[in-house]
Amino acid sequence: MAEKSRLIVAILTDFGQQSWYVPAIKGVLLTICPDARIVDLSLQVPRQDVLAGAFILGFSSVYYPRGTVFLCIVDPSVGTDRNLIIMESDERHYFVAPDNGLLTFVAKREGIRKIVKITNRKYMLREISRTFHGRDILAPAAAYLTRGEPLEKFGPKVKKIVRLDIEEPRVENGTVRGKIIFVDDFGNMITNIGEAILKKADIKSGTEISVMFTPFSEMMLFCQTYDDVKADKPLGLIGSTGFFEISVNHGDAAKRYHAYPGSDVIIAVKV
Repeated sequence: MAEKSRLIVAILTDFGQQSWYVPAIKGVLLTICPDARIVDLSLQVPRQDVLAGAFILGFSSVYYPRGTVFLCIVDPSVGTDRNLIIMESDERHYFVAPDNGLLTFVAKREGIRKIVKITNRKYMLREISRTFHGRDILAPAAAYLTRGEPLEKFGPKVKKIVRLDIEEPRVENGTVRGKIIFVDDFGNMITNIGEAILKKADIKSGTEISVMFTPFSEMMLFCQTYDDVKADKPLGLIGSTGFFEISVNHGDAAKRYHAYPGSDVIIAVKV
């Protein structure tokens, strides 16, 4: 019998809530481990968007109990020779996922304790579809892991994971340059720029700043809350992720500026 917290299986996928894919996955989990406590981390990752899935996973997993098993299925290259892996983090969370960059933020925030490649057919369904490894390989592996099977039984150790190639923010000529890495449901555009690098460029909360992203350049207040500016006004702040985000109070910044993950951002103090 597995440890109690290891009975939690949190599902992250881009399958949505209208298809039969998620119910099939849950059926596999419960058939192999009837005691599993299944929760939906997110079923609404934008389709085939590995970066968005990595962000959602990386900034939510740390709040789950130790031992939680995360079944992560955002897999545009399903059926190819990419690895399917289980990663145990230093926080004692377990991630069952395709090795395609989906664990980038988790690895950075939680560290890596151990990685194995899933190769043991004992922990897969008898018949394996080329287009649904989430059901036939990843879900069974998560279920057996939840039952307490040790990682070593699933396959050989792996030294490292694939990481998304996200350019690090930098200070250049008094400006901070970074990238938008996520857009939330409110239209807030979250960048990879942390507060420390802004301070390095002497960009402080309470000052007016210039924010540039193709094809827009906008003056806005670098503030602490959304309501520090009037409705429909743009603003910048450090959000709950610890990163700088571009927002519109009671509005949608992403729609206003037609920006998206991967867009360049340049921040400077108003002169």
